[in-house]
Amino acid sequence: MIHVNDTKASAPPPGGLTKTEIGPVLMKPLPLASAVLLLLPIAAASQKVDVRWQRGTDFAKYETYAWMDGRRAPDNLSHQRIVSAVENELAIKGWWREDQAPDLYLSYYASVVDEVTIEYAYRTDWYDDASVTVHRIHEGTLLLDMVDAAENELLWRGIVVRALTDNPRRNDSKINDTVRRMLGRFPP
Repeated sequence: MIHVNDTKASAPPPGGLTKTEIGPVLMKPLPLASAVLLLLPIAAASQKVDVRWQRGTDFAKYETYAWMDGRRAPDNLSHQRIVSAVENELAIKGWWREDQAPDLYLSYYASVVDEVTIEYAYRTDWYDDASVTVHRIHEGTLLLDMVDAAENELLWRGIVVRALTDNPRRNDSKINDTVRRMLGRFPP
């Protein structure tokens, strides 16, 4: 533990903070920033990524893809974000979209589930107080399939389950991050 100011609190001088009070004011954001940095790996770990593929598949022979119908995102904007994120990641790997004669078909399935948890607390003191807290969590699941166009055989599947927020901008960045993590080690 770092003690920045061990002096007793007194009223600040009329002109503002004293020299000994400046240290604690500047040091307050540091523990908060440290806590945020420590929690980032935990937040990343809470995202569950599962990837499966057909063993022995030579993914080097595949270069093109086309989209098949799947279970689209609940809204058109999220659908566009998912497709764009997947296409950007595949472009980085040298793949491109070819709707006429693709090597692979891609399809995705997206769903959002609202989970409700209830916490009940009861304490016995002077007032015998009870409290109930209700938490509502939006959990999104994204499943991406790659199917061999000639053989109609599932070759690769990525599944991600992740908590969502009510903030559309944060969810947009989560879509990009989710797809990046899903396709991070692709091809296997």
